[in-house]
Amino acid sequence: MNITPELQGMLENDAIMIGTLCRAVYDRYGEEGIAVLRNAMQQKYSRIVPAACKLAKAKSGNGGVEDWVRVESYFGERMGMEGEFEVTSTRGLMRIKKCPYAGQYGRVFPGTCPKVLIGCEEAIAQTINSKLHAKGQKYLTMGEDCCEIIVEFE
Repeated sequence: MNITPELQGMLENDAIMIGTLCRAVYDRYGEEGIAVLRNAMQQKYSRIVPAACKLAKAKSGNGGVEDWVRVESYFGERMGMEGEFEVTSTRGLMRIKKCPYAGQYGRVFPGTCPKVLIGCEEAIAQTINSKLHAKGQKYLTMGEDCCEIIVEFE
């Protein structure tokens, strides 16, 4: 997706708002408040991922790692992210090298992705297959060179 400067500005503004809300909740309620936000994101995504599976031509319920790649690619393309995947039948690695949100999340609240938005990743994995689980390994928002999300079957 080619992001125009106008769209980039809108995405950065969204990231500032989301990061600010996460920061406020964390400052006031700590990890317990962040867990509430993460769970809310996971619940919301659990409701929208089935439709994304259909649009991405991915299985839900009994899908595999390749289905996860299709759904992550579907979301990533629409959100202006650039990355790559490494896939086996039991494990997937998504490496995001460019994210239009990362700079502002990193500036406002670096924990936005690893503490809150990881709930979205778990919802995607769990919708595809209840035995598939997601975890973050690296994050642009934490100053690393990329984001790495891993999914594996339990």
